[in-house]
Amino acid sequence: MSVWNYIIENQLETFAAVMGLICVILNTRENIWGWFFGILSAFTYAYIFFGEKLYSDVILNIFFILSGIYGWRSWLYGAKLENKSDKNEALTIRTSSAKYLLSVLLIATLGVFGLGWVLGTYTDASLPYWDAATTSFSFLGQWLLAKKYIENWLVWIFVNIMAIGVYAYKGLMITTGLYACFLLLAIYGYFSWRQKMKLQD
Repeated sequence: MSVWNYIIENQLETFAAVMGLICVILNTRENIWGWFFGILSAFTYAYIFFGEKLYSDVILNIFFILSGIYGWRSWLYGAKLENKSDKNEALTIRTSSAKYLLSVLLIATLGVFGLGWVLGTYTDASLPYWDAATTSFSFLGQWLLAKKYIENWLVWIFVNIMAIGVYAYKGLMITTGLYACFLLLAIYGYFSWRQKMKLQD
């Protein structure tokens, strides 16, 4: 790799990291603009991860783009979309039922083994099962976030711990540092949302 290409790739990684960081900071504050910065970050990371042969992370970031659009709309009009209001009302922070949470956790776990097997068998993916784990549980975290379930932050804590190890191993040190920040923000997000949820009652 030429020095110029190295500089360009680092600039892209830095841009993606900064956009992602702004996204999560705004999410912890329940700010709708977090979705916009998340979409920018996802576009950039999809390109980066394709070059690193982390194919399930490419799929994940395509999902982040689509779920960013959905989450933006859900946060604005979610109460009407879920038939809880006749008006275009925003969703409020809430908890999921134990049955619902267990069912989506089971689906995410099955996704790890299914996606990991596909990646390990049919592609030259690096760390297929670890890559699949961060991807599958990120799907879950993003879905719960779009629905404003407070448990999304617990899922993100788990995902961020795994991601720190994967990206450090791959030498993506800017992204490793980003996910360390994400871990701290996820912890903050959980307690911040819990406090906001008490004020809603």
